Amino acid sequence: MKMNQSTLRHVDVADISLELCAALRGAQIWTDVAPAPEALQSQLPFCVDKLSFPELIQFVFLPRLTSIVEQGLPLPGKSNIASYAEEYFRLNPVNPHSPVACETILAIIRRFDRICSESNHA
Repeated sequence: MKMNQSTLRHVDVADISLELCAALRGAQIWTDVAPAPEALQSQLPFCVDKLSFPELIQFVFLPRLTSIVEQGLPLPGKSNIASYAEEYFRLNPVNPHSPVACETILAIIRRFDRICSESNHA
């Protein structure tokens, strides 16, 4: 069975989701404590007033990716979450003994941004 471009992008996004979970755990910035429900109701982009970047990724971004993949929804026409991630890690170095952790997370997020950009041009 031949997969179309949209299906291949959804497979890539599913892979990104799994890799991102593993990278957050590896960087020791994964949490088992969910934010308060009102924190998820923020009206500001990226919930910057209520959530830290790792919380945003874990409790907003990753669940959204799961929904997109499971329901076969269109990918966003563009994404620039990597810029936010870069700024977060610039100001909040994760585990200074392992700068590779930050770069791994950033590389995964950049791939997502790139896939969204490509899907907009396909």
